[in-house]
Amino acid sequence: RRGDIDYAVEIVIDSSKDFARSYGLKSEYWKHFDPKTHVEVVGYLKSNLKDLANHYHALYQDKRQDKAKDANFQEASTWYREFLESFPRDPDAPGMNYQLADVMLENKMFGEAAQEYERTAYDYPAHEKAAAAGYAAVYAHREAVKVATPATRDTVKREIIRSSLKFADTFPMHEKAAVVLGAAADDLYEMKDYERTIAIAHRLIDQFPKAEQDVRRAAWLVAAHSSFALEKFEDA
Repeated sequence: RRGDIDYAVEIVIDSSKDFARSYGLKSEYWKHFDPKTHVEVVGYLKSNLKDLANHYHALYQDKRQDKAKDANFQEASTWYREFLESFPRDPDAPGMNYQLADVMLENKMFGEAAQEYERTAYDYPAHEKAAAAGYAAVYAHREAVKVATPATRDTVKREIIRSSLKFADTFPMHEKAAVVLGAAADDLYEMKDYERTIAIAHRLIDQFPKAEQDVRRAAWLVAAHSSFALEKFEDA
């Protein structure tokens, strides 16, 4: 009976893929018809693309499907992208973009995941997942630096700093905004960019007076160290 169910699911999925290929917005069909006058077909297409992306994402996460992990990842990312290319302004687009970023993060494609999280956070009108996506982008960049080569490490670190500052600028009310800003100041200090370290540390101190004491203390300390390194002894 389990085999019968699996076979039925396979038939449904194959049919969905056939439909998506036949009626995708770049297909031959739409050279003869206007999508605006065929809203029912477009609605089915949208539903099919979501179902296919979610189906293959679930298979990718299924430990029983490890042998097909690469294939399921490719299918999931293909259908997520097909949805986003076909319906970039749809209300479901931010959520689908977030899920695309998720599957990339799960697949340890940290740099690509960070890009998709940033796209989700900043390239759509305000939505409920935006702040979470901005924070996830910083996390993905930090995972990327762990596997970066010595030659690319500084470049990846600067991406962390850029993403962190954009996150704090855009979502200052997020509970992790001060922590993210403090970590960026630490990164700048490690890179011996002392002037920017001081600027970011003081921004944290001024902008987040209610941040946890340890976070504010660390900002004061890194500002002091940077001032000392620049021989601004009175400031230090």
